[in-house]
Amino acid sequence: MTMFATLQMDREIDPNIHYISIGGFELRFSNGVAIAFDFNSSVANIRKDPSYIRFECDEPDFDSFPEAELLEWLLLHSEVEKSWSSMSIQAKNTKPSSIQSELTQ
Repeated sequence: MTMFATLQMDREIDPNIHYISIGGFELRFSNGVAIAFDFNSSVANIRKDPSYIRFECDEPDFDSFPEAELLEWLLLHSEVEKSWSSMSIQAKNTKPSSIQSELTQ
């Protein structure tokens, strides 16, 4: 399972002065199920427009969040609607102004 998230920050990102990290996710499904999860690995890249940063997160942390193994099954069923109920973003010297994300198997 891999998650891609693109954040638009309130200014151009300078990796020498800005620290941006994401983690601590939860998806809430229309059937009432909420699944908390996180990843052991992530890579961030500044986009052509330097106010955007794209994260690629993989290696789900099933040790800390064993219920996250249900996500792959839930995501395969198109009749299950999903929405973010939380995403933790840590940013030093900047703040996000928009978020786009995609979670894939």
